[in-house]
Amino acid sequence: MEKEYLIFIDPGKEVSQKIEEMSLKIGKLHPNTYSSRIQGEWISHIALYLFQVPRLDKALIKEVEEYFKKVRRFKVKLGKFKVKGSYVFVEVKSEKVKQINKKLVEIIKPFRRDFLGKYKERWDGLSGKEKMLIEETGSRYGYDAHVTVACVKEVESVLNLIKNESLEEKEIDVKRIYLLEFENGVNKLLKEFELKKN
Repeated sequence: MEKEYLIFIDPGKEVSQKIEEMSLKIGKLHPNTYSSRIQGEWISHIALYLFQVPRLDKALIKEVEEYFKKVRRFKVKLGKFKVKGSYVFVEVKSEKVKQINKKLVEIIKPFRRDFLGKYKERWDGLSGKEKMLIEETGSRYGYDAHVTVACVKEVESVLNLIKNESLEEKEIDVKRIYLLEFENGVNKLLKEFELKKN
């Protein structure tokens, strides 16, 4: 399996703990295939950009680092627990997060070149829209800021569990951004980017 990389925001221990608790509750009802462990510890994340490149080179990391040196610290508001497809997630309310995703796609695109990564073997079975998104962003899904909680096949009974749950009161102070590597089910933290003080 080829390596994948994730640039993300850590929402903090309190939010991660609440999300892990909900993930475990859901896992008691149905098999839950989602886990957010980094070196053994549960760390939830707001994905800014998930990508594959032929190789992670120093020039790519330097460009991302230079971009983050110009980004001022900001706040992110969380929302309700929701379900989309087989995923349970917490919505994220932040235009800044969407702007960062767009900029990261722009910065990393030249390093991806025509690399299809995990989509290469199933390219012929993808829709025209999915192919266009992969060519533009490296992903077959459009970007929607969220914090993943669980992945289950049976979501109907999960709806009752989450209907009154919310993290709407939570506001995250974003002071740094992280780069993570996924390979063969192992998550490894590679880099931390400090944001500009206000």
